[in-house]
Amino acid sequence: MKKILFLILVLISTNLKAESFSLECDNFRAIQFDFGEKLNLNSNAATDSSTIKYVFKNGYLYSRYPASANGSPEKLAPLYKSGFHNLQSNQEYYEFTISDKYNSTYVFHKTGNNWNAYYTHGGNNGTKLFQRTYWYSCKPIW
Repeated sequence: MKKILFLILVLISTNLKAESFSLECDNFRAIQFDFGEKLNLNSNAATDSSTIKYVFKNGYLYSRYPASANGSPEKLAPLYKSGFHNLQSNQEYYEFTISDKYNSTYVFHKTGNNWNAYYTHGGNNGTKLFQRTYWYSCKPIW
């Protein structure tokens, strides 16, 4: 009986994952590592001056910057991985990855009704390699 109840709970929980979301996100922190002759850390890298809108639908992540701009959001990346963790705290995880000029990853975490995100990318800036990450606090805007 316990096994059946557990299986039903797991099936219900997997169906609770968002098929889509629409978020307005505030970039509150950025950090950049420069890889040259020695490692240089910039823990006060510039953050976005306006909020950004992220939309997940039909298996893709879209964005619009600033969030208040007119027009349709730009297609960014396909869904790479998603998961549902910790049934008690209702945690969801979505990862979107781009493989072109820069190695870019967008990750969204949902716990209850709270959303957080980060965007990280790296590449070659002239003769120096770099890795930059932005952290966001988000709110649903459906």
